[in-house]
Amino acid sequence: MTIKNLKKLLNLSMFVAKMCGIVGVFNNDEAVKIAIDSFKIIKNRGQDGYGVTDGKKITQDTKIISFLKKLEKLKTKNIMMHNLHKLGDRGLQPLKSNKGLFICDCEIYNWQHLTKKHQIKAKTDAELLMLLFEKYYPNNLGDFYEDIDGPFALAYWTDAKVVVARDLIGMKPLCYRYDKDTFMFASENKILDNKGKMLDPTKVITYNTKTKKLTEQDIRFYSTKPTLNHYKKTLIDEVKEKITLAIEKRTRDVNKFGILFSGGVDSSIITTICKDLKKNFICYNAVFEHKTVKMPQDIEFARKIAKELKVPFKIIKVGVKATEEAIKQVIDLIETTEPEKVGAALPLFLAARQARKDRIKVLLTPRGTEEIFAGYEHHRQALIQGEDVNRVCANDLKKLYSEELYKDNIVTMIHNVEIRSPYLDRNLVSYVIKIPPKFKLDEEYQKLILREVAQELGLRKDIAFHRKRTLLGTDFSKSIQTIGKKKGFRKQEDFLESL
Repeated sequence: MTIKNLKKLLNLSMFVAKMCGIVGVFNNDEAVKIAIDSFKIIKNRGQDGYGVTDGKKITQDTKIISFLKKLEKLKTKNIMMHNLHKLGDRGLQPLKSNKGLFICDCEIYNWQHLTKKHQIKAKTDAELLMLLFEKYYPNNLGDFYEDIDGPFALAYWTDAKVVVARDLIGMKPLCYRYDKDTFMFASENKILDNKGKMLDPTKVITYNTKTKKLTEQDIRFYSTKPTLNHYKKTLIDEVKEKITLAIEKRTRDVNKFGILFSGGVDSSIITTICKDLKKNFICYNAVFEHKTVKMPQDIEFARKIAKELKVPFKIIKVGVKATEEAIKQVIDLIETTEPEKVGAALPLFLAARQARKDRIKVLLTPRGTEEIFAGYEHHRQALIQGEDVNRVCANDLKKLYSEELYKDNIVTMIHNVEIRSPYLDRNLVSYVIKIPPKFKLDEEYQKLILREVAQELGLRKDIAFHRKRTLLGTDFSKSIQTIGKKKGFRKQEDFLESL
């Protein structure tokens, strides 16, 4: 791709959220070309600065065209590149230490505390992450993960070793590809021609540029033992406090943000806490509007709850033409035509699009409650069959990165909106995953303790124990079915595959 063509693809006036894009290519004759082409794909991940290293020197610029001209002049088989969105004092990358080179996409909430704890001189969370990773790699990575509070995806290049890692839940996307001698990594799989793998968050991988071998290190996941032996009231108070702290740390750097609101207990808790904290926010959801489709009951309920809470709530109504256009875009982004997955992604995609129009840069989502609070039907079945419910929850949590989190990231990032998930906070997860299952579910209800937290926050019982029909309180599969039939398709799958 030429620089002239890239000028047309990049809208340099866009505002973006707190995110970055990272790319690495090693032992590949076309490393520079791949790096240049990648800008088409990750242009939404940061436009405040650009940096690249060939292992010998670092080249940086705040203007993309002048940066790409410098990039084109490089002659190398090995390259590591970063594009930045700057908030506060965050500087350009790659970073360089006495030992190696470093790039990352991160949001470390406790970085200033860690600089004091370890007596490290760092001006940004990225610099702290680099120096702390250097300190712990390769023999004490468990301690590194114990220290870090916040999502990250990183790459560290020292001598002949390239190391890539990500946070334990997998909030920040990171994919890699290892073909014969070549090793590549990127924030999005499209850069790897969709032939890469998502990095398992419980693995740290190291590529040796000389031997061209790949090795793995295992990272211990959250433990479900020992089970917490506390009074119920203590558990409720602790969960409420940890959710509040998780929300506070994810919203302290933004003046205004959005909340994906369905009227269910998960999003109602987030909304109530944000209101109590006197935050500035807008609630969002989206529905398909057509004369043959009634307004979903969950949306009506959500509207009622928002009115009672006295919070702003925007319902994005989309007709046939707009929905079909959105479906095409979502299919291209998540790269599947499975109706259930496309239908689930549409409300988030549309909410993020509206949030961007409202100049909202961050969207809070209730993702993670089903996994940690035992919200799925198979959790109840596990309880009935005498299985370890918390172990089942932990296994579900381990898989969250492979589809849901990546999909959420992709369909919102295209609108330059960053997803943040308070329920996947490190401190909250490590606590809830040890709560005795009897406090999480019974024969009638799931996520019991979360519902009781809702009542402690002042929400009525009918709100706290409301059962949603769908995950986001709306059902876009009806839109797929309606539009498909209108175009002569009997099956949703056939309609989606035709787009």
